[in-house]
Amino acid sequence: MSDKSVDHDWKNRVSEERRRQEEEEARRAAEKQETRETSVPATFMNFMSEYAMRGMVLLGQIPYPGSDDRVIDIAGARYTIDILAVIQDKTKNNLSKDEESYMRNALYELRLRFVDVSEKITAGKLKEGPQGSAAGMGEEADEAPTGLLGEKLPGAANGAPTPDPNAKTKPRIIVP
Repeated sequence: MSDKSVDHDWKNRVSEERRRQEEEEARRAAEKQETRETSVPATFMNFMSEYAMRGMVLLGQIPYPGSDDRVIDIAGARYTIDILAVIQDKTKNNLSKDEESYMRNALYELRLRFVDVSEKITAGKLKEGPQGSAAGMGEEADEAPTGLLGEKLPGAANGAPTPDPNAKTKPRIIVP
């Protein structure tokens, strides 16, 4: 007779290994699904919205993301508006009614604000104010800043804390 050793428990070990692999795959799939649900979908409307918001930031209408700084960069705002105009031209007759309407309204609003800010800079009416304030941005003290579609933005007039007028950090104005 031979001295072979037979492992009768191998089926149990293989089953246990398969079960662990299936659990790991299910966990990974759940993580992927959770990541997909929390991320912003890549749509044309979101793409346009990002450029429109960039224009608002560069015109000093809203604070720079992640800070309270408002920076006016006329050249950057002009470039952003030009890019949106090129996109509008190149996608003519190829957008849904909602996309076309949003594009038209965003460009209209950005152009109006661009002219307003440019005129105030030229006339010397746009003055640096405390960080995060709307001082000199064309907002009245009791008027809340608004976004591209007229929605209220964070600011002192709509319940947010009023910035310290003695703050040392002030918005920068960049004019070409």
